[in-house]
Amino acid sequence: MRNPLLVGKLTLSAALEMKQHHEELQAKLGRGDAVFGKDYPPPMKMFSEGADNCADILHEARWERMPIGEIKEYWRKVPTKRTHIYRRLPLEHHGAATSISECVIVRAHDRSLPLKLSMFAPANNMKRSLGSSDNKDAADGWENPKAVLDIQEALANMAAVLFCLWHMDPTPQVIQRLLIHYNYGATGDRSEKEQCRLITEVIDEILRANSSRAIANEPPLSFRECKERWKDAAERRPGSGSTSGRHRDVALNYL
Repeated sequence: MRNPLLVGKLTLSAALEMKQHHEELQAKLGRGDAVFGKDYPPPMKMFSEGADNCADILHEARWERMPIGEIKEYWRKVPTKRTHIYRRLPLEHHGAATSISECVIVRAHDRSLPLKLSMFAPANNMKRSLGSSDNKDAADGWENPKAVLDIQEALANMAAVLFCLWHMDPTPQVIQRLLIHYNYGATGDRSEKEQCRLITEVIDEILRANSSRAIANEPPLSFRECKERWKDAAERRPGSGSTSGRHRDVALNYL
């Protein structure tokens, strides 16, 4: 097509056909206007009335994609709690079966109730009660993660539960990105035990803030807002600055 003599010999219909084949090939390869062009909203789709029991009878509307708008535009429509309590979530596929106490799963049905990282720690999977009362916080005294690997597993357990109950909540992914951004709080003068204390404090603060936001129908904290929580917590820790940890661009680009 860069040869004027060759182009001059083509008929209009042949040129248009070649153009069409070129555009289809570019779209198939993920290049050209198909990638860099303007996005258009999906077409309106009407669904017929039908039954859905969230088990063996599922309405076709369930298979539609997540909303394409910003989370703040639709989050007020997300319910605050699930009125029907279902303890035996399908966690086997996630590798989290028997890893989370039933009392934690029950609590996770209500987004207005604050969660804690320790609730999802593998060491607490046999707990039968949160022990909450007027004078005692929920899960007070539960064993906190003592190693970074324990924190990673607890966060994976949390992600599994929220996927089953609140798949539209990106909090576990946001927290994971936060930990990668700050390299899990690793510095030359901070032991792994101190890392775990810092991470637990930050995650618990994020989860506590998100429960308050749920009551006000506000979306969970964004990545930028979570960074502010990390900076505040890091400044309260002796020997650590607000910019502790190294930024891992490769990992972030991969995500």
